[in-house]
Amino acid sequence: MQDHTGDAQQEAAEAARWRVDALTAAEVPQMRELFQQVFGHALSEAAWHWKYADGHGGASAVWEADGRMVAHYAGFPRAARMYGKAVVAMQVGDVMVHPDARGTLSRKGPLYLSTTHFLERSVGYGKQAVLSYGFPNVRAMRVAERLGLYAACGKMVALTWAADSTKLPWWLAIEPVDVARPGWERRVDRIWAAMDRGFADSVICVRDGAWIKRRFVDKPEAQYSLHWLRHRLSPFPFALVVTKRTGEQLEWLDIVAAPNDWAYCRQAIGHLAAEQGLVGAFMWISAGFAPRLREGARETDLGIALPTSACTHGPTADELRDRWFLTGGDTDFL
Repeated sequence: MQDHTGDAQQEAAEAARWRVDALTAAEVPQMRELFQQVFGHALSEAAWHWKYADGHGGASAVWEADGRMVAHYAGFPRAARMYGKAVVAMQVGDVMVHPDARGTLSRKGPLYLSTTHFLERSVGYGKQAVLSYGFPNVRAMRVAERLGLYAACGKMVALTWAADSTKLPWWLAIEPVDVARPGWERRVDRIWAAMDRGFADSVICVRDGAWIKRRFVDKPEAQYSLHWLRHRLSPFPFALVVTKRTGEQLEWLDIVAAPNDWAYCRQAIGHLAAEQGLVGAFMWISAGFAPRLREGARETDLGIALPTSACTHGPTADELRDRWFLTGGDTDFL
């Protein structure tokens, strides 16, 4: 019989190295210092407040015995619709392990401890959020799968179009959203209601006026452009597109429109890119929905998996496979 006494002692010693707990306000300066060390740029106080304050986000962290924070795992609850029903989804973000601790990729290490501490408290049936999503790269996803933390339910791709100066249909008007004008959010609400009806068999994060304002208008240190699409004979828009300039391309971050109107949105994006003198436009989108916008596009695998929690009791990867509609606007970092 094999003696596992040594392995058990090693695991016990490993576990004793760390303390894991929910992050408190007093520990935020440590989190921001770790963020700088891991990502190579600062997380400003304004950006932290936008992401986390007033219940917008929570986190679990791991400390060494001397009090140094070595890992952090955060989640941001988001209203969503799953197969036509209202749910809460948890957007995972700010997953960080200090460079000194990255060699400890075991079930007693800081990555595993911070992840399971957060997900087991917050995600699954009967928890704050029924399911989670995030955007890990291939390497991070492989580590998480090996540790039994995540299972893949899809992937993200990029669609790229050339700028298109072709004349638009005579009836199609594109105009900037005046976010200083009261009531624009209610117009988004009406468009979102039409979009929602087209996703009864899918999982989609809510894109109502309140969310669009918070994500793209209120976010500090970010510059986005919001445009309405409408029929020239109607004062009411039927679509909203969100973009930003990224290098010599127009990045199409989000869309609020009934699926039947997406082709017009794609035309509008090509037109906006040409109008701004850019070479083209691109969009991040979950691969399961890329065919709806693929016409005229070059598709590229981004090397970004779509994970769902495998360490808590919730919807399985098979149940969610290619059902998540996600775009670059569903991230917090683009």
